[in-house]
Amino acid sequence: MEPSASIWVYTSSCQRACALLSKASSFKYAPAAHGAILLPGGDLPLQIFEPRYLAMVEAAMRGDRLIGMIQPVAEDDRRPKLYPVGCLGRLTSISETGDGRYLIMLHGVARFRVMAEQPTDKPYRLCSILPFAADLAENAGEEINRTGL
Repeated sequence: MEPSASIWVYTSSCQRACALLSKASSFKYAPAAHGAILLPGGDLPLQIFEPRYLAMVEAAMRGDRLIGMIQPVAEDDRRPKLYPVGCLGRLTSISETGDGRYLIMLHGVARFRVMAEQPTDKPYRLCSILPFAADLAENAGEEINRTGL
């Protein structure tokens, strides 16, 4: 599978999201705050207030409603190195507060591997990604023996 950056997501049921992949050169993503992890099938509520992330959410709302969440290797750097794997999230809910913040909900769609970071003049970071194909299968996650965990 070739790196993909634009993923059109539609909900086939309340439980699972399916996706169609298309070729593109970049995808917006946000380094996640320490401890904020998004997993496929999970939901992550976020309060967005930093100008760069406000801009990213607005761009996602104008486009495919997708944002990548990925952990920084170290948090003491202005532009920290990122771990190679993150999770693609679909904006399923957005509420604007009176003081300019957004309260959003991301639903985890699929893990991805960062192929390359892209140069940009945007205040947020962009990268080319390769989604984990197994996460995009119709019944992904259903074969897990959760009682045995």
